[in-house]
Amino acid sequence: MTSLKNQKSVEELDLSDFAQPIELKEWDKAVGTLELPKVYSVCSNFADTLKNVNIALFRYNGNRPTVFFKDGILVEAVENEKGDYGICKIKRSRLRTILYKAGSWVKEGTTDSAKLDNDLLDSVLTSLPKEFPSVRALKGLYSSAILTRDGRIFSEKGYESESGYYITKTCKIAEVPAVPSKEDLEKARGYFSNIFGEFAFENPVDFENAVLSVCSMVKRASMDSVFPIWAVDKNTTRAGATLLMQTAGAMAYGKIPGLYASSKRENEIEKLIASAVKFGEPLVIIDNVTKGTNWTPENLLSATSGTGEVVSRNMGTMDVFTTKVKAMFAVNGVNLDIRADVCGRVYKTRLVTKKQWQDSSFKRSKQELFDLAVSSNSDIVWATAVFQNNWAMLGKPKMRCDGNLSEYPEWFSECASMVYYAGYSSVLSNQKELQTSDNDAETFGAEFVNCLYDKFKLGEFTPLAVMKAISVEAENRKVSNSFSANDLLNYAPENVMKAAVSSTLTPEKIGRWIKEYMDCKFVDCDYFVKREKSRDGIKYRLAPVELQSNL
Repeated sequence: MTSLKNQKSVEELDLSDFAQPIELKEWDKAVGTLELPKVYSVCSNFADTLKNVNIALFRYNGNRPTVFFKDGILVEAVENEKGDYGICKIKRSRLRTILYKAGSWVKEGTTDSAKLDNDLLDSVLTSLPKEFPSVRALKGLYSSAILTRDGRIFSEKGYESESGYYITKTCKIAEVPAVPSKEDLEKARGYFSNIFGEFAFENPVDFENAVLSVCSMVKRASMDSVFPIWAVDKNTTRAGATLLMQTAGAMAYGKIPGLYASSKRENEIEKLIASAVKFGEPLVIIDNVTKGTNWTPENLLSATSGTGEVVSRNMGTMDVFTTKVKAMFAVNGVNLDIRADVCGRVYKTRLVTKKQWQDSSFKRSKQELFDLAVSSNSDIVWATAVFQNNWAMLGKPKMRCDGNLSEYPEWFSECASMVYYAGYSSVLSNQKELQTSDNDAETFGAEFVNCLYDKFKLGEFTPLAVMKAISVEAENRKVSNSFSANDLLNYAPENVMKAAVSSTLTPEKIGRWIKEYMDCKFVDCDYFVKREKSRDGIKYRLAPVELQSNL
């Protein structure tokens, strides 16, 4: 299916009080501009000038808009000589060129040419999106067809208004059967087996979780809910984890995704996440995480939980902007550390090989594999659409999952369940293993939350209340050298324990400690810690965990 009409009519934009209705002409691809005889006035009333700028931008954008607002800033989708696209912030000189291409500018009430001075241009560049209703919002660039949740496919180059993405190339997708047959499903599954067949997956679930990742990438643009992180674990270097992730991205987007090199410094990972979010990357791969690295900084947790909104700041400025993240996040490493507080936000693929140089055993070279993945993009979109139609035909049933992924009900239903009912019966079956009681941190966290429940039940509690309880426990240990298995002090970090014994403990230290467990959901624990603000300050309470089977 081709794209819907991308540009609203003048009436829909409610520009009737700005000027006479505008008759749009066909976009001249060769020249890149419209032949516009329109004359605009620079008025003494600045509000009237803004209206004229709004109309000029509308006419400049024409049937194939390239000027947008992204995160509240005027930007332009720019194609270079190689056919690659980028998003560029519009500067003063470029805005002047755009407005002059839209038409002639004269002084109000005259035919004398008017200069678009710097003050006017700066005012336009700092205006709010609502002051330019003709300029559309842009979520990012997209190099493949977009599959919607109701089965439509947008595949023509240009701005796609329903999704908010600019599709950078036209994709030819075969007709998708509304009611897929067994043969259709077998053919669709074959596309994934052909490409993934050479990778050293440890178990069938690892292969099927890779299929789930590709299908999730294809559906990501049409879903506003948050997605979990795809983790690829490997037993040795050069097992093919990076190659697997880039191949999966090429299958989903028709373009080889770039890599973000991991760092042992958490603030460096936070910067790379901020950069990826700012530029609207569809797939963010954090590559080769080393042992002991905290690869989930706060902005990554924000991007993959709750509303999925990340607050960022432009480098070197105090300009703050909020972005609704629409990226898939993936991370790989040798025997990857998956902390207890994030294991409910991750699903895993594991690669195991006896050879360190696993990639040397591939039948295809790395470039051949990439070329195959890129050329298969249209087939992969078709296959995902077949899986989706099959799932819809079955009544959109939900699979069961032993592990806890309750933060992602829409993804679990629309992506994981769709893949499960397409014939991948092992998908996510390693989730409980990821969140197993053999995970010491997982067990420790569950025991601590259960201890909080013994002390406070489902009522509210403050850092001060926890501090008082711990202080009593510490005093009992000093006096009688006795302690209970249910003491909160058993779970306190060393700095809290020392402060409690020396009577220097503060509510602030307690608050920082409890914050580490906020919103963490542990296996075999029916509750999790929620933080709430009140007039009396910060308070916590224990909330019941909604089981996956009840979603």
